[in-house]
Amino acid sequence: MIKHLQSIELKIALDKLILHKKSERWGLSEPYLWNIFFRVDGDAIEINPNFTINGGGIFHTSKGSHNNLKTTIHDTNTVNIPTEVGIWKTVLKPVKVPYFEQFVPGMIGVISVLMEENNVSNEGAEAGRVAFGQQVEKAMNGALKAFSPKSIDISDIQHSLSNYFQGQVGEFVDGIEKYVVDAIKKRQNILQNVWSLINSDNLVGFQVWNFSQQDILDNKGNIPLNHHWKSERYGHWEIQGEINVI
Repeated sequence: MIKHLQSIELKIALDKLILHKKSERWGLSEPYLWNIFFRVDGDAIEINPNFTINGGGIFHTSKGSHNNLKTTIHDTNTVNIPTEVGIWKTVLKPVKVPYFEQFVPGMIGVISVLMEENNVSNEGAEAGRVAFGQQVEKAMNGALKAFSPKSIDISDIQHSLSNYFQGQVGEFVDGIEKYVVDAIKKRQNILQNVWSLINSDNLVGFQVWNFSQQDILDNKGNIPLNHHWKSERYGHWEIQGEINVI
């Protein structure tokens, strides 16, 4: 726990998507990107005297599905991710711990899902994005409500909370592909679903980043974000960005 911890203004920016090597099966690639930003901090939750949690995460979902990167790719290339898709500015506040008059750092992160357009309808893809965002909120807020005081190590409350939450995020990620597919199917009609099955939109990959307020301060207010998706089926993609204290 920390006696004095200031709120910090942050910018999460995922600004570049790079195709290093295209799949041999693909000609033209039409990527699109879903980003769901989240924070769990002193604005979002309250730790009760019995060490249960009130409240829920604060979320920001990027805009658009098909063509939200405003480009198609014929060969290796770098795409500048539009601001409305890749950037979130927010304030992260510490969470007060009852009895101790001290604080634990807030947590912030982003889930990125890279898709490739094929036969899913525009409406189906967009409804999938909305439903997927709702599922993320439901899963994370459910994890907060389910938090048990038995998970608390009084000598290290910060890591008790952080480890629990990261574990819950990990469990959700294990089912991420099913959430995406189910969300799209529920929005499309039967004929559209049959057509999509012939050559459905591809889930190229996903990545979850999450950091505590202390992680960011320990890194002098700057943490690079970088992840590679590599497969024979979808090629080699890379996403780049950073978290900065403003």
